[in-house]
Amino acid sequence: MPPTRPTPDFLADAWTKLGGPHASGAYDAALALSQSEPSLVISFLRTRLRPTVAVPVSNETLDRLIREIDSVRFKERDQAMGQLTDLGIAAAPALRAALARHESLEADRRIAALLSRIDAENRKPEILQSLRALRVLEDFDDSDARLLVTDLAAGAPGSRLTIEAQATLSRMKRRLASRCVEVTP
Repeated sequence: MPPTRPTPDFLADAWTKLGGPHASGAYDAALALSQSEPSLVISFLRTRLRPTVAVPVSNETLDRLIREIDSVRFKERDQAMGQLTDLGIAAAPALRAALARHESLEADRRIAALLSRIDAENRKPEILQSLRALRVLEDFDDSDARLLVTDLAAGAPGSRLTIEAQATLSRMKRRLASRCVEVTP
């Protein structure tokens, strides 16, 4: 069966459903997109998907802020927590490393709270839309889809979208390589 030609209203509705709280609705939308004309869907997704951008921050700054969340002075602790919260995903790898080192019980508690906030950000509709759209792109598995996934995989290190895009790209490359091996005599 040839792919269907999606209308702008269909694409907009499917995009909304990809970010919805109901997995079944998102699955149905992803399936419908996957059965649509790839070039039109990829073109539409290209207008919606953007790599995660990290706030540039030095390791020294992150280390200082992590030390300060365990300060005996409330003001210093509070300011460090606020700055780390503002950094969001950019601080996540350093926070995870600090949690693994077990700086102190109180620091671990604060770091866990910060990571919980960052993880909650990953459940926002716009993040869900992007993650679920990756599945559609993986289903298409053509050069345009791989190019878009490559762009997303180059996003901020540690962000969920970047990590998922890198995994998707890796699977797409493996499938491409296996197809090339099958064709080669």
